[in-house]
Amino acid sequence: MRGSQRSLLSDERRPRPVNLEMNSENVHPVGSHYLLELFDCPTEKINDERFVRSCLVEAIGLARLSLVEMVSHSFHPHGLTMVVLLKESHLSFHSWPEYGYVAIDLFTCGLNSEPEAACDYLARVLEASRFDRQKIRRGPLES
Repeated sequence: MRGSQRSLLSDERRPRPVNLEMNSENVHPVGSHYLLELFDCPTEKINDERFVRSCLVEAIGLARLSLVEMVSHSFHPHGLTMVVLLKESHLSFHSWPEYGYVAIDLFTCGLNSEPEAACDYLARVLEASRFDRQKIRRGPLES
């Protein structure tokens, strides 16, 4: 059908947006996704791979999460990315030392963890002068 743009999916097979109210009694999330932004952190702390690694391990313990594997990459002249695979999902850390900025994502599944404790600890130990934490409930499922 040259010249015409047709959808590969018929209208009845096309995905529909979901708008489930999370406060409903029959809707429960499969996980929680925390977005943490840290501002005005000391450059030497958020660019130190060993220090950040130890902070992430401590935060994972405080949140009662289980570390599976951690990988990291240092950028030159500065910057650090770390990704932590957890039994309960994942944590990612990205730093921009030249701006004193850190972005952290923590996605957890289940009800037994305390991700807020990890977020609060990381904001404190990385000496952020201010931070923003958002919680997104993921995968609302009707029961």
